[in-house]
Amino acid sequence: MSRTILRATDVRVTQTGWHNLTFNYTTSAAHTVLMRVFRYTSSNGRELVFDRRVPCPVGSGTLTTGDVFYLENIPTFPNQGGNFNYQVNVEFDTTEDHGPANAPGPVNARTITITTNPILTRMNDVHMVVVPHQDDETLLFAQTMAAAVRSNRVCKVVFMINAWGTTDWSRMQEAIDVLTANNLNIPRRDIVFMGYGDWSTLEPAFNSSNHNQVFPSNRDRTFGHYTGGIFDFNFLHRRGKQAAPRLYTRNSIVGDLNDIINTYRPSEIFTTSKHEGTPNTSELHPDHRATHNFVDLVLGSLKRSLKTYSPKMNSSIVWGATSEYPGNTSNDFLNPFAQGGNQNISIKPLIWQNRVVRTLGTNSITRSQKLNALLAYVSQISPGDWLSLFAKNDEYYWVKDFANIGFISTVTCSSENVSTGQFARNAVNGVVSGFGDTRIIDGLNHQQEWVVSSGITGWIELNFGENFSVKQVNLYDRLNTTDNVLSGTLSWQAAGGGAAAIAVGALPANGARHTITFPSPVTMSRLRFDITNSAGFNTGLAEIEVIT
Repeated sequence: MSRTILRATDVRVTQTGWHNLTFNYTTSAAHTVLMRVFRYTSSNGRELVFDRRVPCPVGSGTLTTGDVFYLENIPTFPNQGGNFNYQVNVEFDTTEDHGPANAPGPVNARTITITTNPILTRMNDVHMVVVPHQDDETLLFAQTMAAAVRSNRVCKVVFMINAWGTTDWSRMQEAIDVLTANNLNIPRRDIVFMGYGDWSTLEPAFNSSNHNQVFPSNRDRTFGHYTGGIFDFNFLHRRGKQAAPRLYTRNSIVGDLNDIINTYRPSEIFTTSKHEGTPNTSELHPDHRATHNFVDLVLGSLKRSLKTYSPKMNSSIVWGATSEYPGNTSNDFLNPFAQGGNQNISIKPLIWQNRVVRTLGTNSITRSQKLNALLAYVSQISPGDWLSLFAKNDEYYWVKDFANIGFISTVTCSSENVSTGQFARNAVNGVVSGFGDTRIIDGLNHQQEWVVSSGITGWIELNFGENFSVKQVNLYDRLNTTDNVLSGTLSWQAAGGGAAAIAVGALPANGARHTITFPSPVTMSRLRFDITNSAGFNTGLAEIEVIT
């Protein structure tokens, strides 16, 4: 590959966040240029942060990446004179076929001139919707997406699956048509197809101990590009036709999801839930469950590596606990989503009262506009069928906040009640519940808490594997009013040395949050809570949160 640098500009980024890139040019022939951003490193090297191909029509003008990327206010280094932390290049490859945006074959560098240095502009944060199938995003998050766009946020919509068949390309084009219009107005560049297989790929790959095993679904790898102008993520972001299609393996799926999330660093991600359906709380369609699990896995990994990245993961439900969800009468069509009656959604361990509700507002779309968007999926939805009943006057989701590093910890304890399923790991599952909680009605609420095998003392320890800067710890006592922590000790230790401890008084007996806020952030790799005295018979905790 031969690449020509048309313009290289050193820049200093002082505001951490999302940025856009623009430049001015003039050319007598159409070209496709490559806009690339590098991060300078302390070892006199550079790391590629972002690259996008941008078509340059004949003439003069201003071009933009049409996309955003995440840059941080990192230190500057002596090898850059102490003034710069990034480099922005405008380049093109003289031998690479850039796809349909540019005719195949070599291009001539001398016909194009970059007339100004590229300009970085700070943008609003990014929201990202990650769903398995075309239509899931509109069923669950149409109002959410519209509100993001109308708030001048970038809203990326990522489809995990490409359901191969005779209508495959038309299904993907249908999604593009729905999202770019119908009052949703998602730009085409923000609609991403990962290109993985339907039904027999995602969940088997996630559950496999062999992360390189291929799980085919009519085909065994991503599709690259289609002559109608649809490309998969791998093709667009890994040098086009020079990138081999990705095999349907766990490593490929995790790698692609990691790349797209790490590139855009969305502040909020919206996806399907793993707690859906009947009879055993599992999503009726395994692709919904697996999509959630892959997103959860990648966010946990990024939290460990990036430390300060703390996105919120919002999960919602397509399949309810009964065939009557989300409603089956004309009144259900008008009402909000509800628990009970014709809209039964009794799904462990999700607590209906803990959901976050987005109601229709001036910055979103109306219920009828959402219905019109749903009905535009003519291959999936007909007027009056059950999917059209998702066009209510609200949307909802349960939130997992990755500011809490309890989610990524390894948990040990003095003892746990194995026979009743009251394990230590329940104390970091994000659900504040337990025995006596009437909000979970399937009789298994006790499996959301940690309880010692017997007695009124015990300890629980969270190991994060490496140091984190912690601002706050939240402790939640068991919800029943018989067993109550009266006193304890909270201690922590940093990898490489340093330890401290503080005394903790009685926790609220009803399971309400007890907050311990540090005057300044504390560095720790382990956190331990020793219960030194309790009322009742079997001590424990409903939940422990460690906030970075």
